[in-house]
Amino acid sequence: MLKKAKSLFDYYGIRGMAAKIWEKYVIDRKRFRAEGKTEVPYFPSCPNKELPASNREGEPLFIYYLVHYFYPSRQGGTERFVFNMARTQQEKGHRVKVFTLGTEDCKVYPSSVGDILYRTYLFEGIQVVEFRYRKTPYGLFYKRIDPNDRSMRLFATHFLKQDCPDIVHCAYPQPMAAFFTGVYGDPYSLYCNVDGL
Repeated sequence: MLKKAKSLFDYYGIRGMAAKIWEKYVIDRKRFRAEGKTEVPYFPSCPNKELPASNREGEPLFIYYLVHYFYPSRQGGTERFVFNMARTQQEKGHRVKVFTLGTEDCKVYPSSVGDILYRTYLFEGIQVVEFRYRKTPYGLFYKRIDPNDRSMRLFATHFLKQDCPDIVHCAYPQPMAAFFTGVYGDPYSLYCNVDGL
């Protein structure tokens, strides 16, 4: 127990540990209270649109997965969830690509679209696009939800036009909100494109 506590303290530091303790014992208790879960979130309705040709029965889909972290740099529950989904879809014959935030030095990312740098790699046969901002916006990983982020929209447009994915599955929406407004201009239109699947 003490060895684990020391390891966490070494990793997070004094401020980080204080924040983690505050989150676990104060914020999480409020966040996960049963009486606080009385409302279902509202999602606006949208008309059905014609599905792309590759969505016809029997043809493989191209699926994007968006997640804040991914293997091999991070290995938490969300990362495992996305990895298992991507691997399962690949085994069914579909094409998949995972988009994730990176925290490496800018020099590690050889390509760029506007203010976003990126690199691609394979992780156990899954294509991954790891990206980072030249100057990371405050609160990007946990606090910031900005559907009007021009840099992210330009980055998303680049890939959406290039690949024309059939489905975009966002497993962690905070830093990816503007991805949905890339080509489509409307954050809900991608949901409309796959309505009925």
